[in-house]
Amino acid sequence: MNELIKVETISDIQYVSSLRALYIDCGMNKSQWSRWAKGNISSNSFFTENSDYIPLDTVSNHNPVVDFKVSFDMSKHLVMQMRTDKAHEYRNYLINLEKAWNNPEVVMARALQIANTNIVNYQKEVKVLSLKAQVADELVNTDGLYLPSIAGKIITGHPNLFCKWLEDQKIMFHRKNKLLPFAQYTDKYFKVKVTTDRDNNSYSQSFFTARGLAWIKAKYLKANDMLQLDYKEVING
Repeated sequence: MNELIKVETISDIQYVSSLRALYIDCGMNKSQWSRWAKGNISSNSFFTENSDYIPLDTVSNHNPVVDFKVSFDMSKHLVMQMRTDKAHEYRNYLINLEKAWNNPEVVMARALQIANTNIVNYQKEVKVLSLKAQVADELVNTDGLYLPSIAGKIITGHPNLFCKWLEDQKIMFHRKNKLLPFAQYTDKYFKVKVTTDRDNNSYSQSFFTARGLAWIKAKYLKANDMLQLDYKEVING
């Protein structure tokens, strides 16, 4: 079917995108548009604003011009009032579009699209809730101390990149695969614990204190001016 006029769908309702364009295409007097629109749209008590029609502020030849998105039901009613040959052609065109829209296969396709959208939104919600639960569990087990990787997960959602940033900023450095703070930061923002592994080898492990976590978060935000999206929701949720 050749497209006679632009249409769109809003909240599962089909609209003619520009009633003014439809009015002109039907052969009506362009100079009478404002008067006609007022009598048939604005002052028409049988139709409801933001449902049957949606007002638009447009510009034509550098002048403001009122226009409307209009539902198919209202559009069919209005073109019948115009009583031109073109108006009858447009009415039949809208009726055929409506039949195609209500075709069972098309209805099923729309339902599947809505279902897919709902699934994607649900998956996003589950992801955010999982992140919240994960961070909550990690915080419960830290006793107020935070490994750099945990701090990175809380602040950015990307612990490896965060640890790399700590090195780039000369806040921490690697020694024997462990991150350790530079001396000027140790007492203020870190607690360093010496522990032993299964083979009774001792090694140092560094933790941000609660004060250190607040400090590094502020420093990171100032440097990067952003948070990873999902973790914004975790922190602010």
